[in-house]
Amino acid sequence: MILPPVRFGLVGFGAWGQLHAQSIDQNADAQLVAIAVHSQQSADAAKKKFPNAVIYRDYRELCQREDIQLVDIVTPSDTHRDIALAAIQAGKHVLLEKPMAISIDDAQAIVQAAGQRGVQLAVGHEFRLSSQWGRIKSIIDQGTIGQPRYVLVELSRKPYRLGSSGWRYDSGRVGSWVLEEPIHFFDLARW
Repeated sequence: MILPPVRFGLVGFGAWGQLHAQSIDQNADAQLVAIAVHSQQSADAAKKKFPNAVIYRDYRELCQREDIQLVDIVTPSDTHRDIALAAIQAGKHVLLEKPMAISIDDAQAIVQAAGQRGVQLAVGHEFRLSSQWGRIKSIIDQGTIGQPRYVLVELSRKPYRLGSSGWRYDSGRVGSWVLEEPIHFFDLARW
């Protein structure tokens, strides 16, 4: 039985949102139906790259579309709660870019709403798609190196790119550096 493509609504069209849009568009099992953006400049860019997608300036309008099954949220971290709750309340499955939220209360509200509404909720952790980390997980799962008991992560990086609004430099919007960068390694350790 061949299933029809999953119909996506994408919220966010910054650098990472554009990568999500390309991935959806290139997947035969997915269809990019609509994109919600923050600015007119992003709206113009989205329409140019994805002319078959309907472009919205308000994510709530996108969430209300009956033909969308899943809302992919690729926006600054402080916006995740409100957008996810709007999508969930509209009965949409949700894929959130990490982190799920910038507070435990916000994350719990999202999880609780998804459970009550009976929709699927997933958080995208990009390292799980990495061939390097996939191979390491395979070696661990096969028992080749025994059971890991300790994880040491040392990070150093160049400053973040400013992005459209410099939100990564605003602790009120990003939550904390732990939620922006080390979260990848916490997820790997749990995986």
